[in-house]
Amino acid sequence: MKGIPPIWNPPATVPSLEPDSGPRYVDQNADRNPVSPLAALIHAVHTGHPKFDFTSINVLTDRRPIRKLYGLVAGDRSSFEFGVTILGSTALFTRMEKESRDEPNNQIREYRRAFETAYLKIPVSAKGSTSHHRVVQYVFRGMNFLVRSAVDAYLPDQVSEPEPASGVGKTGSEELTDFVKAMSLDEPATYFQSTITSSVVVIPGGRQIPHAATAELSTRRTMPKWAGAKSYLCAKKMPDLWISQTANFIEAYHTYNEDTGFRPHASQGNWRSAPRRSTKASSQPQLTRFNDIKIKPLKEELVAWETANARLLSKLLTLIKKVIEATTDLGGTCIVSHDELSRVLNVSRAKKGEVPGLPEKLQKCFMQPTRAD
Repeated sequence: MKGIPPIWNPPATVPSLEPDSGPRYVDQNADRNPVSPLAALIHAVHTGHPKFDFTSINVLTDRRPIRKLYGLVAGDRSSFEFGVTILGSTALFTRMEKESRDEPNNQIREYRRAFETAYLKIPVSAKGSTSHHRVVQYVFRGMNFLVRSAVDAYLPDQVSEPEPASGVGKTGSEELTDFVKAMSLDEPATYFQSTITSSVVVIPGGRQIPHAATAELSTRRTMPKWAGAKSYLCAKKMPDLWISQTANFIEAYHTYNEDTGFRPHASQGNWRSAPRRSTKASSQPQLTRFNDIKIKPLKEELVAWETANARLLSKLLTLIKKVIEATTDLGGTCIVSHDELSRVLNVSRAKKGEVPGLPEKLQKCFMQPTRAD
């Protein structure tokens, strides 16, 4: 099972885009399969590499739990929780969010999905897909990690014979619009339905895209001079990008229209005061244009970031080991949580069914075979 991410395909002229609307996924794996969000990861690895030795892995996880632990050692006091299950010599970190889907926020205009619709195209072999995830394996200071994260696009100039975009009866933009609609949950397609009792179905397809050609993207408003803000998307995302060993980063900044009187929400930062303009047209869609787009190869930046943050990464590794040790001592299944009002990381024994697990068949992947006497 290869799969394939959308193709980076910027339009010839910069389009004006309307803001996003409607909810979208927070954690698509948990939404599709809440009983076992990690099952798809294991199926994907096993399908692509039938002889893969899961018993050699120390930590199997989504990127987010590791990112939250890194944030904690780096001084971020925000709240979070995730589940830990010990199977054999492997610790499974399971992402746990309050909701697997978010609700629209009319106070903050965002253009992420609009940008994806205009600048990405769905390959023919991925018609009907809603996201692309990658699993990377690496050894860091003696610990073997298997990490899943989302990939937003691939760069066709770094791939021999890029696959054409899907266009049977639709333009690439229209196809991407269907992709974004599925992600936003406004008009869920039949292939997008899931139930708690559903199992993982493996459908071979796609093509092998080199990891060096894959990219993650982020969008942000270009702040006016009075806000005193500078470009910082890549720097802000570096911990995430390092954890998933992301190869390329696309940062896209859209223009800020002062004439609308719109101001960033207070939660987005401390802004200097500025005169508020008329908002007569505020009920109309706030159009924007992405005039500043940068594509950054990350190979050298990841090495430099790792060197510069060696002390924090050492603390992160120590914390991960302590979490695994505490979970083992408490019976093998725990909730790891942190409250923003506390400076303490809690590891507590989970109740039965509180942490999503794995089907018995998949659990066996992590057990060493017993030898007959």
